[in-house]
Amino acid sequence: MYRLHPCRDCRRRFFGSFVAVRLRSCDDFNPDRKLRHFDRKQERELAGFEESMALRGIWQLQKLIVSYCDWGGSSRGIRAFMETHLPSFKEKNPQLEVVTELIRGQHPHLKGYYKNHNQRVICVKNLSPEEILLHSTRLRNALGRKVIKLRTRHVTKHPSVQGTWNTQLKF
Repeated sequence: MYRLHPCRDCRRRFFGSFVAVRLRSCDDFNPDRKLRHFDRKQERELAGFEESMALRGIWQLQKLIVSYCDWGGSSRGIRAFMETHLPSFKEKNPQLEVVTELIRGQHPHLKGYYKNHNQRVICVKNLSPEEILLHSTRLRNALGRKVIKLRTRHVTKHPSVQGTWNTQLKF
């Protein structure tokens, strides 16, 4: 049975100038599905589970450089991070090369080198060790792709001939 349906889980069939959709999984659709997913995600975060990001099973972050100053006050948090959190971070991520770099008179920063030859730099000036750990895990989890600013909110390969839909549309 084919009829028009907006669900993305359904199989799409093209007939002439309109799209017919075969209803496959919408009969047993549960409206609480997203809420259950959110609850599971929240449980994982509360349990301390850190999601790992890899592209096709390969970690994208190759090298993490921790730059700090041994004298400056803005490096106080990163020095505490290196004493408390950095050894356990190295143990949890054996695929990652972690290098500490002493740069006197400069603000501390984290620099990540990725497999696609991109790098990201995060300034960690005056941050606590927990916040620096959060930034380092975000660098590890990132894919290393460049951030592209979108010109429009609607991005598609085949733009609509009729124009994009908006809420001010009146018939």
